[in-house]
Amino acid sequence: MFIIFCDLYSYYKTLIQQTMKKFLFLFILILAGSNLHAQKLFNLGVHLGVNVNNLSTSLPDYFNPANAGFRGGVFARINIKKFHIQPEFNFSMVGGDGTFSENPNRYYSTKSNCLEVPLLFGYKVIDFKLINLRLQAGGFFQWNFDNKIEVHDAAFPQNDTTITSQKGSNFNGGIVLGAGVDIWRFCADFRYQWGFANMYGENIIFQNPSAGFKYGTFSITIGYKFF
Repeated sequence: MFIIFCDLYSYYKTLIQQTMKKFLFLFILILAGSNLHAQKLFNLGVHLGVNVNNLSTSLPDYFNPANAGFRGGVFARINIKKFHIQPEFNFSMVGGDGTFSENPNRYYSTKSNCLEVPLLFGYKVIDFKLINLRLQAGGFFQWNFDNKIEVHDAAFPQNDTTITSQKGSNFNGGIVLGAGVDIWRFCADFRYQWGFANMYGENIIFQNPSAGFKYGTFSITIGYKFF
């Protein structure tokens, strides 16, 4: 009788242990699934990259090539099924060199350091577990806290001056269009920004309120999502 009792005790003890292990394993799976689900609902990350911008103008005799600058910042992403909302806070450097056809020896170098707040709305055209492809559109607001115009004269370098613009626009805003790809926690974004503000047209150098010096900026960034 005692032997039968011991066998039953051993059997039920083993059964309870196995059952507890199964419940523990199921509990871990539920927690992991909940964590993954939470990551899909909200992301927070950083990104760094480069701007390639052009300063367009209505002046027919002003020419300037594309100029490169740094950009970087933080972003958040709220995911709603295949849609998402992405606010950002970025530091951005834009600028450009240009000359007037009537005086090719003198060129003007414009530089702006900016704090930028884009708000983007996106849709995932491809959406897998570890990779997705996004299309985005939205707008941005920009505070240009450091505007400078450097004048360089090749014929008379002694005339070179640096003037901090008092009449250039301190603020800018416009439209953003772009696309991006996510691979696990890494992301890459490609976008173009159209600025609406007349950046330097009323400056004492250019002296033309209708010059329409506006930035068009193409940017590439690489980012990492912490969660």
